[in-house]
Amino acid sequence: MILRRFRHHLSGQDWFAVGLDVLVVIVGIFLGMQVTDWNEERKQKASLQAYYDLLLSDLNEELSDWTNTRIYYQRTRQYGIQALEHMERGDALDPAQIVALYQASQTMIPAHYQTAYTEISAHGLISLIPDKTFKRQLSFHYSNLDSITSMNLINTRYRSYLRAYFDFSIRETIHSQCGDRAFVDENGFSRFKMPETCDLDLSEQQIEKQEALLQAYSDMNIDLRNHLATIDYILTDINFAIESSSSLRDSILHVLKSGTAQ
Repeated sequence: MILRRFRHHLSGQDWFAVGLDVLVVIVGIFLGMQVTDWNEERKQKASLQAYYDLLLSDLNEELSDWTNTRIYYQRTRQYGIQALEHMERGDALDPAQIVALYQASQTMIPAHYQTAYTEISAHGLISLIPDKTFKRQLSFHYSNLDSITSMNLINTRYRSYLRAYFDFSIRETIHSQCGDRAFVDENGFSRFKMPETCDLDLSEQQIEKQEALLQAYSDMNIDLRNHLATIDYILTDINFAIESSSSLRDSILHVLKSGTAQ
């Protein structure tokens, strides 16, 4: 219809009407593109709103995991201090000391909880976040998460050497009687924890065999000291991760409450 009218005006050399026809077409195209852009922006903002909820879910699980990891390393540290004090007193090797030596070498690797952030970045939704301070906080938290997580891949000389000097049957007994136990935390997440205490059932022959093996590990005392220093460093990083996760979660809740998510 517009094209037919345009031809009619053109054949009649009604230049004013021709100009109006062209203007109508241009405005129509512009409005169509604008409506499309508005609709796309509305969809993106709705997606961003949904991702905020996913971010909260990730952060809640992340906080639960970091908290459990901190408890785990605090426990390995306690075992390490117990083992070190036992050595410095020159006490004879006993089942409690064997447990302490081995449990001090245990490690836990926290999981990654950044699915929502990865998807936000992949879909280019970061640019839609209006709060620049919150945007920087979000980027800072997840850029540091990988480095903090990698610090928990603890593989000190003590961990490697102690296990090389440990009798295999005793190690299997420790895993069976004193190994990590699965549990469900208060938030409903599945976790693992190390027993605070463990009464290891070993024969005199097993203890004597293990003592002979450990006597060949001449640097055990100094390696354990360095191992404990590494655990302290890891605990510092974990505390930082917990503070960062808590702060980011509070910021997201504030954004959602204030209505500045969009």
